[in-house]
Amino acid sequence: MKSISNWIILALIPIQVSASDIDKQRSSPEGRSSGSEIDNSLGLLIDQQEVVLHQDFRFNDRRDEYQCQGAMGRTATRINDWTPPIRINTDGGWGGCTLAWAITDPKNTLKDLKIKIGYSYGNGQATGECGTPSESNIEITKIQPSWMPKLQIDTDDRPSWCNLRFEIEGRNDIELNVKFFADDSGVDQCKNRLPADKWHTVKAGQPLTIGLDTDGRYGGCQLSLRISKKT
Repeated sequence: MKSISNWIILALIPIQVSASDIDKQRSSPEGRSSGSEIDNSLGLLIDQQEVVLHQDFRFNDRRDEYQCQGAMGRTATRINDWTPPIRINTDGGWGGCTLAWAITDPKNTLKDLKIKIGYSYGNGQATGECGTPSESNIEITKIQPSWMPKLQIDTDDRPSWCNLRFEIEGRNDIELNVKFFADDSGVDQCKNRLPADKWHTVKAGQPLTIGLDTDGRYGGCQLSLRISKKT
């Protein structure tokens, strides 16, 4: 087993901004949010020497806002911690969520890295809960984030479920850690889940698929990401 000291954790610490900065961002079309959503993805305030993982998690339909919880809106987190977790309610209520990521890397620390995201129906049956199946990369740019196509998660109780696949190519010294856990040990709608204090590791040649089944039973699934780089 590798010693933890052999790894530099590329963390994702939430960026601290003032209320006036957030108000300015909300006033622009790109940064506008509503309800409990907060947008702290303020590119001009990010330390431009660090790798930053950007996350965009929003309501797709506001008929039941409890279906999408946690870190709403756009968040930007820099190296040395987990992304702020998001929560998707699996109880079959109305509405849905969208999810996307982007990475900014001013110093080209992640050169040649590709993080691939696959999104598909769990049983091959296109019931509409997962929108349009897709294969895309988390785009890596220098300063301004370039967002991957949004993943559509419909939280109603139609049959089937959505599979989310993570894959790394191009670097053997970088891993993606994925926390995916259920609110309650009895909830089995979070497919390939682990306990809240454990995580999956994605690396070159070792992809990961997790699944979300919003079949109408109680509970919810939470997701958080972290990148680590071997020294």
